[in-house]
Amino acid sequence: MTGQINVNKIAARSGNTITINSGDKISGAAGSIVAPGHVIQVQSTHTTTGSSTTAAETDFISVNITPKSNTSKILIQGHVSTVSNVNHINIKLYRNSVHIGHGTSGSTMNGIISGELDNNNFGGNGNASFGAGGLSYLDSPATTSTITYKLALYQPGAGSALYINRSPSGYQGSSTNITVMEIAQ
Repeated sequence: MTGQINVNKIAARSGNTITINSGDKISGAAGSIVAPGHVIQVQSTHTTTGSSTTAAETDFISVNITPKSNTSKILIQGHVSTVSNVNHINIKLYRNSVHIGHGTSGSTMNGIISGELDNNNFGGNGNASFGAGGLSYLDSPATTSTITYKLALYQPGAGSALYINRSPSGYQGSSTNITVMEIAQ
């Protein structure tokens, strides 16, 4: 026989632990059981497809998430592999086409793929540098509407060749990804 108990609060009769028998579980509709700090959902995009550009800024990977609660935080983590003859390649993070995170919409970026990049010689190029880097950012979007998070690469030397997930000679062996996690509050 299935029964229903209607209450507004459950408390332990003694102590501060409520025990559920082994094999039993509490279940509910999506979003009905919330424990602050736990991951509600994860969405991810991963690509090994190589591309190249000479643009100053290039959108290169995005992921969509529809938060279950407008109080949730979204943890964004991204990783990118590039080859370029520019020593400073930056990652910009966008939420629905608006630059977010540290810095401004100018040349100050959220994460940086730069520093002393290895000056490896790819495809006889002579001065191509390999860079791998990423970012991690905790966003508070305050919405239950679908959000598109996008990573873009910015190179101060527009016009220089920038290769994503590949070398100038066409070798593809790298990968780029973006993962978003909804965190209950």
